[in-house]
Amino acid sequence: MSSKADDFIQHADAILDIAKKRQVVLRLLGALAFRIRCPSFSQLYGALGREISDIDFAGYSSQSKDIVTVFAEAGYIQDNEAMHEVALSGRMIFRPKPQPTPHIDVFLDKLEMCHTIDFRGRLELDYPTLNLADMLLEKMQIVMINEKDIQDTIVLLREHGVSEVNDKNNIEVGHIANLLANDWGFYYTVVTNLGKVAEGLKKYEALSNSDREIVAERIQSILGVIEGTPKSTKWKLRAKIGTKKKWYNDIEEVKR
Repeated sequence: MSSKADDFIQHADAILDIAKKRQVVLRLLGALAFRIRCPSFSQLYGALGREISDIDFAGYSSQSKDIVTVFAEAGYIQDNEAMHEVALSGRMIFRPKPQPTPHIDVFLDKLEMCHTIDFRGRLELDYPTLNLADMLLEKMQIVMINEKDIQDTIVLLREHGVSEVNDKNNIEVGHIANLLANDWGFYYTVVTNLGKVAEGLKKYEALSNSDREIVAERIQSILGVIEGTPKSTKWKLRAKIGTKKKWYNDIEEVKR
């Protein structure tokens, strides 16, 4: 594991320790969460050239004042310049004192990007990161998915198996399938991206044949449960329209 990743983990651990003492619910998401939850295959990150550039958390808006207190104790200040835009987007941004450490985003209640992932009532399912199912959805909701997101997904699926029920050591595909059964657009993006991840397995020389086979099998297991889950009337009606109508949200970046 790179020293940069180690530094980021130390910063995250310090914040999480303060949050736990103050009974504030914070969970890691993003690249650092994937690195932490995939220790057995962390060497793949280096082999794939995957770097970590930031720290992201999820929290609850009902604890927003307490979140500010946690970060203040950890040596961070809230970014006042971005507060208006952030308030509209459901995100808080904190900057360190001094500057060498990275800024930190805290997503409140939801991750609203190409599709919405609702965290409410789910952050308590795991620690110190999001639940594995939500971590997978975090990557699979990206319409214009890029190389680093595909790499994170490959390592996650190499490290963890799949389960149809809540299991901290496996990806709860039942939750994913039930969520997608009511939202055709989200379903379409996830299924398309899982196909891209499967295709991407061929190009990475760092993966062994065993790595490729296991990840490919897990992708097929996930797709099997998704396709086998009964779809809602809303889903079926939207499926008839398909991609003739935009099925995702545009992402507007907050100025920093």
